[in-house]
Amino acid sequence: MMQQSDKNKDGLLCINEFLEMITKGLETGNLANVPSASAFQALDEDGNGILTGEKLHEVMENLVDDFIL
Repeated sequence: MMQQSDKNKDGLLCINEFLEMITKGLETGNLANVPSASAFQALDEDGNGILTGEKLHEVMENLVDDFIL
């Protein structure tokens, strides 16, 4: 997921890459239902506008753990 979304291959997700990743496959009319910017801000703990692969991996693991439990 991270490697496919990291368009410039810098190992980080900028806001545009993140938004593209989470809205991929959605019809334009459904984009209002995606909590994209607030989700990115919640993950971007230091506020620098980028996500590391490690941070995204950690979040995804936690989501899977929460889903399974």
